[in-house]
This record gives sequence, structure tokens and C-alpha cells, in this order.
Amino acid sequence: MATRSPESEQVRSALADLQGEIRRHRAALEEAGCLDPADPLAQVRLRAQVNAQFPIGWPVMPKGLVPKAIAVAKKLARRLLRWYIDPLVDQQNEYNAVVVRYLETMQGRDEERAARLDRLEYQVNALARRLDVLEGRVAEREG
Repeated sequence: MATRSPESEQVRSALADLQGEIRRHRAALEEAGCLDPADPLAQVRLRAQVNAQFPIGWPVMPKGLVPKAIAVAKKLARRLLRWYIDPLVDQQNEYNAVVVRYLETMQGRDEERAARLDRLEYQVNALARRLDVLEGRVAEREG
């Protein structure tokens, strides 16, 4: 029976370490939701735009004279305060747009890392298979 060389054991150990590291990284990416095929930013994109003109009494106007009078007073107050509210809403929308762009950039980077991780895992597995073949050949020659 052929014995393995110390170099062969070192290579096998290094390959095992790489495979373990790849599994740990993949698990971390899956836990963070980075490998989820669904678009994790869909909800962020849906809610990124703030509307300063959200209708009062929406979807239906309240029943009764007093609730209707309150709704009308709120509409009037909002129109009178539009000069103050609209710039704040615009600032919030600008901030939200920057955050969405940043998150999209991070998502792209995570996808690139996942693809790179897949390539590395494939290469490590190919090296492990090649090492097995070479060890088999060495064993045949020695045996």
C-alpha cells in the first residue's frame, strides 16, 4: 500500500481548508440574504418616494359633519404649510434615492462576490479531483 507524501498531505489539507472557508462564506452570504434569488431591494424601491400630498380622508372621506370638517381643516392647513413641508419631503426623497443607489451597489458587489465564490469553489473542487487522480497514479506506480 502506497503512503502519501508530506507535500500531498499539505495540499490535501490546504484544499480542505479552502473548501471549509468557502462553505463558511456561502453560509454567511445566505444568512445575510445575499444569495436569495428574489430582489431584496424591491420593498425599498417601492417605499423610497415620499408623497407630501397624501390625501386626507383617503381612501374614503369620514362620515359625519364633524369628521368631515376636521378633514377639510387638515387639507387647508396642509395647503397653507406646503411651502414648509415640500422642501422637507424633497430632501427626504433625495436621501432615499441615494440610499437606494448605495444598496443597489452593495447588492451588485454581493452578487459579484457570490459568483467569485462559485468560481473558487469549482476550482478548489477541480484541484481536489486532480489531486486524487495524481495520487492514484502514484499509488499505481509504487504498487
